[in-house]
Amino acid sequence: MEFRVLGPVECYADDGARLSLGPPKQRAVLALLLAQAGRVISVDRLISVLWDDAPPKTAVKNLQVYVYQLRKVVGSRLLSRAPGYLMSIDPAELDLTRFAELLEVARRERTPQRYREALALWRGPALADLAASGLLRGVVAQLGSWAGGAGRVRRRSWTWGGTSRSSRTCRSGCASTRCTNACASSRCWRCTGRRGGNGRRSATGRRWRCGAGPHWRTWPRPGCCAGWSRSWRSCGWRRGSSARRRSWTWGTSRSSREHPLHERLREQQMLALHRAGRPAEALAAYQECRAVLADELGVEPGESLRRLQAELLRAKPVGTQAVRQLPPDVVTFAGRSRELALIRSQPRPDRVAVCVVTGQAGIGKSALAVRAAHEIAGAFPDGQLYADLSDGASDRVLSQFLRALGESPGDEEALRYRSLTAGRRLLVVLDNVATAGQVKRLLPTGPGSAVLITSRRPLTSLSGASYVRLGALPLDEATQLLCGVAGPVGDAAELVRWCGGLPLALRIAGARLAARPQWTAGLLAARLADETRRLDELRLGDVAVRSAFAVSYAELGSAAVARVFRLLGLLDGPDFSVAAARALTDVPDVEEVLAELADAHLVEEPVPGRFALHDLLRLFARERCRASESSAERALALERLHKHYLEALGDTPSDLWLAEERDNLIAAAHQASPADTIAFAAGLSWYFRRRSEVADWAALNVLALEAARSLGDVRAEALALKELGAACERGFRFAEALSHWTEALSLARSLHDLQLEAVTLNNLGIVHWRRRDLPAALSSLGASLALREELSDSQGAAYVRTNLGLVHAALGDLPAALACYEETLRTFRACGDRSGELHALANMADAHRQLGSLDRALELAAEALALARSVGDRQIEAGVLLDRGSVHELAGRAEAARESYVEAGELSRRIGFRWGESEAARKLAALDG
Repeated sequence: MEFRVLGPVECYADDGARLSLGPPKQRAVLALLLAQAGRVISVDRLISVLWDDAPPKTAVKNLQVYVYQLRKVVGSRLLSRAPGYLMSIDPAELDLTRFAELLEVARRERTPQRYREALALWRGPALADLAASGLLRGVVAQLGSWAGGAGRVRRRSWTWGGTSRSSRTCRSGCASTRCTNACASSRCWRCTGRRGGNGRRSATGRRWRCGAGPHWRTWPRPGCCAGWSRSWRSCGWRRGSSARRRSWTWGTSRSSREHPLHERLREQQMLALHRAGRPAEALAAYQECRAVLADELGVEPGESLRRLQAELLRAKPVGTQAVRQLPPDVVTFAGRSRELALIRSQPRPDRVAVCVVTGQAGIGKSALAVRAAHEIAGAFPDGQLYADLSDGASDRVLSQFLRALGESPGDEEALRYRSLTAGRRLLVVLDNVATAGQVKRLLPTGPGSAVLITSRRPLTSLSGASYVRLGALPLDEATQLLCGVAGPVGDAAELVRWCGGLPLALRIAGARLAARPQWTAGLLAARLADETRRLDELRLGDVAVRSAFAVSYAELGSAAVARVFRLLGLLDGPDFSVAAARALTDVPDVEEVLAELADAHLVEEPVPGRFALHDLLRLFARERCRASESSAERALALERLHKHYLEALGDTPSDLWLAEERDNLIAAAHQASPADTIAFAAGLSWYFRRRSEVADWAALNVLALEAARSLGDVRAEALALKELGAACERGFRFAEALSHWTEALSLARSLHDLQLEAVTLNNLGIVHWRRRDLPAALSSLGASLALREELSDSQGAAYVRTNLGLVHAALGDLPAALACYEETLRTFRACGDRSGELHALANMADAHRQLGSLDRALELAAEALALARSVGDRQIEAGVLLDRGSVHELAGRAEAARESYVEAGELSRRIGFRWGESEAARKLAALDG
């Protein structure tokens, strides 16, 4: 059988005989089932369409009769399926299905012949006999406007003038906002609306587009009237083919008259009139369409039609002038040459390059991005787009970009933006981005384009992006920036140091100097030296370092993270470990919190596992901590930190740990309670003694001395004086050492501490020996030896005898000195004191050198060198190397002496033994003459 709905409803038997389908309502049932072939249509739906929502009481019975009569004609093709009926037919039996298939072929081939074959199936308006009788008007309009094949109705959602069509009610009186397309009124936008799709009018429009003129897809969009001629020639549109132009103009005009609300056909009409040299008529066609839409639907023409009118009025493409949205270049800019080179290397002709500039607030991200954008702007002929996303309004920015590129904001902006940028080489600068989600809709798609992003966060979810991380400016570049803002500035190093190399702080400081010519860099540096007012000084009008930091602080994800940041402001050291942060904050999983703070650039991670705060950020965090945490909470946090450090010191830490934490331990000692300060001094003095770092050694024990006196702890005071005297003696400040040890001796005697008294007398003997007051040295050392023997301290007595040997050697009595050394060597070996044994061997080697027994001196030096390396005393090892070099030099072996001096100097430099390093350099200089 054959069914036809593209015209009057007809049914033909296999022999070609036309079959009678009965009265109109019976035919309407068949037509509705054919329009939705293969799909169940409910009884309620059929009744609603047949009787226009006002069915009689016998509607169900009447419908059953119609179905019964139709089954006599179509047979088993009409099936009962809950909750209604369906038509099950072969697709080849229905002209509507054949039309859809031919239309699909025509779309693929894009030839007018195929469209004509599809349109030939139409014998007039769809369901013409039913529409004339008032039935199925909505279905009729649907089939003529946008219906596809049987059972394949395409429903699309457009927006119109910024309002979704699905929210508009049918203006012809449909009760539901979801119109059933049954009213078929010319005023019902759902039944006649501006639709494309698979229908007759869509096919007619496509036929005109590919038949009499260039195909729609070949037009340069946004088009150019001057460029249209090239497109016409490429598609067969010749100046001489006037018949074709007249045919196209006539055909599109006729279609527009038949379908006055179909905007795509109206657009074709306008293009045909313009290309036929009738621009006034083309613009008049737009006005006619506008009037019809306003009268019938109460709306303005769609965006595409409005754009076409704008193009025809201008007779040139929209947005032919390249966009130039970059801010002015930065006037004062310094340094960042490596970062600029990295950004310049990013653009590639085969992809969209995305580069993210990250760093803490005030580090100069925006200035670098603007400077780099101006340097590479010439490589992007289609323009440069710029947006500040500090307010997070990416939708607003997308609309702005569309307007800049010649498009009006509206529906599906992201898709239209991608299409607009696909054929362009653009530079897009997005400043102050907070999240990757803000960026993704603003990325252009044209190969060769580039995107430059600044953000306080790394935005790692941007695939394929490269990253430029900014740090503080080094001294020379920071000084250059300061002078660029303020003019020539003398002695700016101190001012730069207080600004921490932060470009924002340097610009503010420079602007303040420029605004007050009577000020000097030293005066402003003195004001900044006070940390309690430093952030107040780094403010100029609305621009302030504190405000910049406050933005990053406000963006932290949780109160717990903010608390950790505030507590970190209590630290005075240059950096800190995860373990130290855990102790300070009492947060077990603090490592995750530190990672979040690092992503926000509120802390830095210069090396894995160690973190740091910029000096100005530390002041900001400390301010917030004082405002949020009580003094008791702050004191408890520091107490936990100091306990962590002191426990580590008590476990004999490695030199690597001590080197990493050295400055932090000193800073902690300055912040600690008096008792903890004394403990820090006791735990670190041996380390500084071994490294001969006399300045820090002395400073730390000055703190311990003050703490002991504040507590009234006489023993701690005496021990601090003892260590302070040792630091001064090692630093060749013998008078100060004598004063400290004399005071320590008095305190030891007041405490009746014979052991401390003996140690102090021994130390006094050493300083007298250093000052060449040898009688006083013998007196002090003799008194110390007597106390050691009284205490039965043979090992301590051996140390005193070692020093007595030094005094005898200084008096020129080398045999007496050797006797002392040999006796102490026996004692140390008997006690198993390898350190004492090492000192005795080194002194014996020196004595034999002075006696001229060079071979014996070398033997003893070799023995001492092996023992020093065995026990790991690198400082004594360096001293023995110096002595060995002196022996070689006396023996006339200059090269061997040089090797020993060089080895001693390198070892001293590695271990931080400054006296050994300088002595090796002095001996090498003397050897070179």
